[in-house]
Amino acid sequence: MKKLRAYSGDCDQALQSIFNSKHSIRKNRLIANLESIKLRCVDYRLNVSALEIINSVIWPDDLKDDLLHCYESSTIALEKLKSNIRAIQEELGRAVCQYCGINEPSTEDHYLPKHDFPEFSVYGLNLIPCCIDCNSKKGRAFKFGVGREILNLYFDNIPAERFLFCELDYSAGREAPPRVKFNMIQGPIDSEVFKQVEAHFKRLNLLIRFVDQAAMIISNVEHTLCQNGKCEMATLKGLISEKRDMVEFQYGINSWRAAIYFAIENSNDFLSKFCI
Repeated sequence: MKKLRAYSGDCDQALQSIFNSKHSIRKNRLIANLESIKLRCVDYRLNVSALEIINSVIWPDDLKDDLLHCYESSTIALEKLKSNIRAIQEELGRAVCQYCGINEPSTEDHYLPKHDFPEFSVYGLNLIPCCIDCNSKKGRAFKFGVGREILNLYFDNIPAERFLFCELDYSAGREAPPRVKFNMIQGPIDSEVFKQVEAHFKRLNLLIRFVDQAAMIISNVEHTLCQNGKCEMATLKGLISEKRDMVEFQYGINSWRAAIYFAIENSNDFLSKFCI
């Protein structure tokens, strides 16, 4: 999990271009309400660190339908906006959904749900690249009590301390594949920050989804160590540590991949099979 780069282009100009791409009556309604919608976007920009305080407003049904149509019906202007949002991301942000770190970010999450906040349906700061699974699981959720349920990867600070851990359970015997479990430990992280991170992981069912991915990495590590031949425990730990450092640099210290390598590095049950 890593932060994404917020769209730095002219959101208002992109909004107007999308409105202008519509036809006849729909276009006229949108343009007639453009200034009101821009004022809502100002409110968004001023509260990016506390979007939970923004209240939804009731738009006329026909205008709400127009606003939703701006996203749901593809136009050159909309595709340009989405392309520009993706283009400014680092390579990892373009390749992997940062909500989960598992799938390709093939769609966009409306951080403030478009059906509750249709005025932000094509607002650049409200469109976050993500995968279909995360988008579906998030749905219209974003609030959790008085706070927010989902991390905003444009504006929220992600803890630099390790909070995601993986356990390798060999209670069934060392010859069998280990049972894998992921968990979260607060450690020195601020309580409110950790509460939001926990809510994000729970809403997107990440701890369970990570388990489904673990077998691939464990199998690859076992294959690599078998190819290298048996060696001293310290050498094995050094090899895994180097790989973990690389994964943490690429995916982040709290990615599911990094958690697995950290677990392997600290599991004598795992490494003893390849130890002299």
